[in-house]
Amino acid sequence: MKKVFLFTFIFISWLCLGQNQKNFTFFKNNGEKIVVQDRKFKSDHVLLINDDGSNQKLYYHDFYRYEYDIRKSGISKIYLRNIQEMVCIEDNTYYLLPLIVEGDCNLYSSGGAMAYSVATFSYFIKRKEEKVATKIGTTNLISKNFKAVAMDYFSDCKKMEEKIKKRFKKKRKRLIEIVEFYNSNCE
Repeated sequence: MKKVFLFTFIFISWLCLGQNQKNFTFFKNNGEKIVVQDRKFKSDHVLLINDDGSNQKLYYHDFYRYEYDIRKSGISKIYLRNIQEMVCIEDNTYYLLPLIVEGDCNLYSSGGAMAYSVATFSYFIKRKEEKVATKIGTTNLISKNFKAVAMDYFSDCKKMEEKIKKRFKKKRKRLIEIVEFYNSNCE
C-alpha cells in the first residue's frame, strides 16, 4: 500500500511540475521570433520542441531573449511572465540571466545555492547602448563597494546621486527601486 501511495504521489507531483511553465518564446538576433511547445537546455544549444513533435536546435549565440510563463505557485491558475536575456558579463562571455527591471537601464540577477549553503546572487545593470553589464552588488555581506559602484554608474543623473547618498540605507535590498527610479527620472 505504501508503495502505491508513494508512486501515485510522485506521479502527480511530476505532472504538476511539468505543467508549471508554458508559452516558450525565443527572440533570435535576426529579428525572428520562435514560439515552441517545450524546450530543453543543452550545453551549447537549446532543443526546441514544436507542437507537431518535431525538434530543432537553437544555439545560444543565435538568440538574445527568452520569455515564458510560470505558474505563480504550485496549483495556482495564475501565470507570471518571466524574461531572460543574454548578457555579456566580461570578456565576451554571455549568460542567460533573469531580467528583473526593464527600461533604459536593465537590472539582472544571477546565482544560486549549493547544498548546505546560503544562496548568493549577483546583480548586474546595463543600459541599452552598453555591451557589457556592470556588477553592482551581491547578496553576500562581503560586498562593501556597492555605494561606490552605484555612484559611479549613475553619475550621469544628479537626482540619482542624491537618492543614493541620502535615502537608500540598505542599498542591495533596494536595487529594484534604485533602477526603477533611474529609469523614471533620468535621461
